[in-house]
Amino acid sequence: MKIKGAIFDVDGTLLDSMYTWRLRGELYLKKLGITAREGLQYDVRRLGFLEAPKMIKEEYNLTQSYDEIQQGMMQVVRDYYLYEASVKNGTIEFLEELKKNGVKMCVATATDYDMVVPGLEKCGIFDYFDDVFTCGGLKTNKTKPYIFEKAMESLGTTKEDTVIFEDALYSVKTAKEAGFFVTGIFDEQEHEQEEFRKLCDVFVYDLRDSLKFLL
Repeated sequence: MKIKGAIFDVDGTLLDSMYTWRLRGELYLKKLGITAREGLQYDVRRLGFLEAPKMIKEEYNLTQSYDEIQQGMMQVVRDYYLYEASVKNGTIEFLEELKKNGVKMCVATATDYDMVVPGLEKCGIFDYFDDVFTCGGLKTNKTKPYIFEKAMESLGTTKEDTVIFEDALYSVKTAKEAGFFVTGIFDEQEHEQEEFRKLCDVFVYDLRDSLKFLL
Protein backbone atom coordinates (compact mmCIF):
# COMPACT_ATOMS: atom_id res chain seq x y z
CA MET A 1 0.00 0.00 0.00
CA LYS A 2 1.44 3.34 -1.06
CA ILE A 3 0.13 5.89 1.42
CA LYS A 4 -0.28 9.63 0.93
CA GLY A 5 -1.75 10.51 4.32
CA ALA A 6 -1.18 9.38 7.91
CA ILE A 7 -3.43 10.12 10.89
CA PHE A 8 -1.87 9.52 14.31
CA ASP A 9 -3.28 9.01 17.75
CA VAL A 10 -0.89 10.38 20.40
CA ASP A 11 -1.12 8.60 23.75
CA GLY A 12 0.24 5.09 23.43
CA THR A 13 0.93 5.55 19.71
CA LEU A 14 3.44 8.40 19.37
CA LEU A 15 4.08 9.10 23.05
CA ASP A 16 4.62 6.63 25.87
CA SER A 17 2.03 8.39 27.98
CA MET A 18 -0.85 6.02 28.73
CA TYR A 19 0.59 4.99 32.08
CA THR A 20 0.33 8.60 33.27
CA TRP A 21 -3.39 8.68 32.56
CA ARG A 22 -3.90 5.30 34.21
CA LEU A 23 -1.84 6.21 37.29
CA ARG A 24 -3.04 9.78 37.74
CA GLY A 25 -4.71 8.92 41.04
CA GLU A 26 -1.61 7.26 42.49
CA LEU A 27 0.67 10.02 41.21
CA TYR A 28 -1.58 12.71 42.69
CA LEU A 29 -1.60 10.99 46.09
CA LYS A 30 2.18 10.58 45.92
CA LYS A 31 2.52 14.36 45.60
CA LEU A 32 0.58 14.60 48.87
CA GLY A 33 2.92 12.11 50.52
CA ILE A 34 0.35 9.31 50.45
CA THR A 35 1.01 5.80 49.19
CA ALA A 36 -1.97 4.54 47.21
CA ARG A 37 -3.37 1.08 47.77
CA GLU A 38 -2.85 -1.60 45.18
CA GLY A 39 -5.49 -1.56 42.46
CA LEU A 40 -6.47 2.11 42.79
CA GLN A 41 -5.78 2.72 39.10
CA TYR A 42 -8.49 0.23 38.09
CA ASP A 43 -11.07 1.95 40.27
CA VAL A 44 -10.08 5.37 38.91
CA ARG A 45 -10.46 4.07 35.37
CA ARG A 46 -13.81 2.43 36.14
CA LEU A 47 -15.29 5.45 37.93
CA GLY A 48 -14.11 8.08 35.44
CA PHE A 49 -13.35 11.76 35.81
CA LEU A 50 -16.41 12.72 37.85
CA GLU A 51 -16.66 9.91 40.38
CA ALA A 52 -12.98 9.03 40.93
CA PRO A 53 -12.16 12.25 42.87
CA LYS A 54 -15.06 11.55 45.23
CA MET A 55 -13.82 8.03 45.86
CA ILE A 56 -10.26 9.23 46.52
CA LYS A 57 -11.40 12.03 48.85
CA GLU A 58 -13.52 9.68 50.94
CA GLU A 59 -11.08 6.75 51.00
CA TYR A 60 -8.04 8.84 51.99
CA ASN A 61 -9.88 11.44 54.11
CA LEU A 62 -8.53 14.34 52.08
CA THR A 63 -9.35 17.92 53.03
CA GLN A 64 -9.27 19.03 49.38
CA SER A 65 -12.57 19.50 47.56
CA TYR A 66 -13.69 17.15 44.79
CA ASP A 67 -12.80 19.82 42.24
CA GLU A 68 -9.35 20.39 43.76
CA ILE A 69 -8.64 16.67 43.63
CA GLN A 70 -9.79 16.45 40.03
CA GLN A 71 -7.65 19.45 39.07
CA GLY A 72 -4.71 18.00 40.95
CA MET A 73 -4.98 14.72 39.09
CA MET A 74 -5.14 16.53 35.77
CA GLN A 75 -2.14 18.67 36.71
CA VAL A 76 -0.11 15.49 37.14
CA VAL A 77 -0.97 14.62 33.54
CA ARG A 78 -0.24 18.14 32.29
CA ASP A 79 3.15 18.06 33.98
CA TYR A 80 3.96 14.87 32.12
CA TYR A 81 3.40 16.52 28.74
CA LEU A 82 5.33 19.63 29.75
CA TYR A 83 8.34 18.06 31.43
CA GLU A 84 8.53 14.29 30.98
CA ALA A 85 6.94 13.37 27.64
CA SER A 86 8.88 10.79 25.64
CA VAL A 87 8.31 9.20 22.25
CA LYS A 88 7.83 5.50 21.76
CA ASN A 89 10.64 3.54 20.15
CA GLY A 90 11.13 4.32 16.48
CA THR A 91 8.72 7.26 16.35
CA ILE A 92 11.09 9.97 15.16
CA GLU A 93 12.77 7.76 12.58
CA PHE A 94 9.38 6.67 11.26
CA LEU A 95 8.02 10.22 10.98
CA GLU A 96 11.19 11.33 9.22
CA GLU A 97 10.85 8.51 6.68
CA LEU A 98 7.24 9.44 5.95
CA LYS A 99 8.24 13.07 5.52
CA LYS A 100 10.99 12.11 3.06
CA ASN A 101 8.40 10.23 1.04
CA GLY A 102 6.00 13.17 0.88
CA VAL A 103 3.36 11.65 3.18
CA LYS A 104 1.10 14.27 4.77
CA MET A 105 0.57 13.79 8.50
CA CYS A 106 -1.79 15.03 11.18
CA VAL A 107 -2.91 14.12 14.69
CA ALA A 108 -6.33 12.94 15.87
CA THR A 109 -6.44 12.59 19.64
CA ALA A 110 -8.85 12.45 22.56
CA THR A 111 -6.39 14.48 24.66
CA ASP A 112 -6.97 18.23 24.97
CA TYR A 113 -5.03 20.51 22.64
CA ASP A 114 -3.35 22.44 25.45
CA MET A 115 -1.91 19.20 26.80
CA VAL A 116 -0.93 17.31 23.71
CA VAL A 117 0.76 20.13 21.79
CA PRO A 118 3.31 20.87 24.57
CA GLY A 119 4.06 17.16 24.67
CA LEU A 120 4.67 16.96 20.93
CA GLU A 121 6.80 20.09 21.10
CA LYS A 122 8.78 18.80 24.07
CA CYS A 123 9.60 15.65 22.11
CA GLY A 124 10.56 17.61 18.97
CA ILE A 125 7.91 16.10 16.69
CA PHE A 126 5.21 18.78 16.51
CA ASP A 127 6.46 20.18 13.19
CA TYR A 128 5.92 16.88 11.38
CA PHE A 129 2.16 17.41 11.52
CA ASP A 130 0.04 19.66 9.33
CA ASP A 131 -2.73 19.88 11.94
CA VAL A 132 -3.85 18.62 15.33
CA PHE A 133 -7.47 17.55 15.78
CA THR A 134 -8.89 16.84 19.22
CA CYS A 135 -12.14 15.25 20.28
CA GLY A 136 -12.81 18.20 22.56
CA GLY A 137 -12.25 20.69 19.78
CA LEU A 138 -14.63 18.84 17.48
CA LYS A 139 -17.11 18.01 20.28
CA THR A 140 -16.94 14.31 19.51
CA ASN A 141 -15.21 11.13 20.65
CA LYS A 142 -13.57 8.16 19.00
CA THR A 143 -16.64 5.98 19.16
CA LYS A 144 -17.61 7.98 16.06
CA PRO A 145 -15.44 8.35 12.90
CA TYR A 146 -15.95 12.12 12.64
CA ILE A 147 -12.48 13.06 13.93
CA PHE A 148 -10.81 10.67 11.47
CA GLU A 149 -12.89 11.99 8.58
CA LYS A 150 -12.08 15.62 9.43
CA ALA A 151 -8.39 14.77 9.69
CA MET A 152 -8.43 13.03 6.30
CA GLU A 153 -10.27 15.96 4.75
CA SER A 154 -7.56 18.32 6.00
CA LEU A 155 -4.87 16.14 4.41
CA GLY A 156 -6.69 16.07 1.08
CA THR A 157 -6.35 12.29 0.85
CA THR A 158 -8.79 9.38 0.53
CA LYS A 159 -9.49 6.21 2.49
CA GLU A 160 -7.64 4.27 -0.20
CA ASP A 161 -4.35 6.05 0.51
CA THR A 162 -4.69 7.07 4.18
CA VAL A 163 -3.57 5.06 7.21
CA ILE A 164 -4.72 5.56 10.79
CA PHE A 165 -2.25 4.70 13.56
CA GLU A 166 -3.89 3.69 16.85
CA ASP A 167 -3.19 1.74 20.04
CA ALA A 168 -6.71 1.42 21.51
CA LEU A 169 -9.26 -1.24 20.63
CA TYR A 170 -12.33 1.02 20.67
CA SER A 171 -10.71 3.53 18.31
CA VAL A 172 -9.62 0.77 15.92
CA LYS A 173 -13.17 -0.58 15.87
CA THR A 174 -14.50 2.84 14.91
CA ALA A 175 -11.92 3.39 12.18
CA LYS A 176 -12.38 -0.07 10.67
CA GLU A 177 -16.18 0.21 10.63
CA ALA A 178 -15.75 3.50 8.75
CA GLY A 179 -13.62 1.79 6.10
CA PHE A 180 -10.15 3.02 7.07
CA PHE A 181 -6.89 1.09 6.84
CA VAL A 182 -5.51 0.81 10.39
CA THR A 183 -2.03 0.11 11.70
CA GLY A 184 -2.16 -0.96 15.32
CA ILE A 185 0.69 -0.09 17.68
CA PHE A 186 1.35 -2.27 20.70
CA ASP A 187 0.87 -0.58 24.04
CA GLU A 188 0.84 -2.61 27.23
CA GLN A 189 -2.02 -0.52 28.61
CA GLU A 190 -4.42 -2.05 26.05
CA HIS A 191 -5.57 -5.25 27.72
CA GLU A 192 -7.64 -6.69 24.85
CA GLN A 193 -4.59 -7.48 22.74
CA GLU A 194 -5.93 -10.52 20.91
CA GLU A 195 -9.04 -8.76 19.59
CA PHE A 196 -7.02 -5.62 18.92
CA ARG A 197 -4.54 -7.46 16.71
CA LYS A 198 -7.26 -9.25 14.79
CA LEU A 199 -8.99 -6.00 13.88
CA CYS A 200 -5.88 -4.15 12.67
CA ASP A 201 -4.79 -4.42 9.04
CA VAL A 202 -1.19 -4.26 10.27
CA PHE A 203 0.03 -4.76 13.83
CA VAL A 204 3.51 -3.68 14.96
CA TYR A 205 5.51 -3.23 18.15
CA ASP A 206 7.60 -0.43 16.63
CA LEU A 207 6.31 2.09 14.08
CA ARG A 208 9.33 1.47 11.88
CA ASP A 209 8.17 -2.11 11.35
CA SER A 210 5.21 -0.86 9.32
CA LEU A 211 7.31 0.88 6.66
CA LYS A 212 7.53 -2.21 4.48
CA PHE A 213 3.73 -2.32 4.28
CA LEU A 214 3.16 1.37 3.56
CA LEU A 215 5.88 2.78 1.28
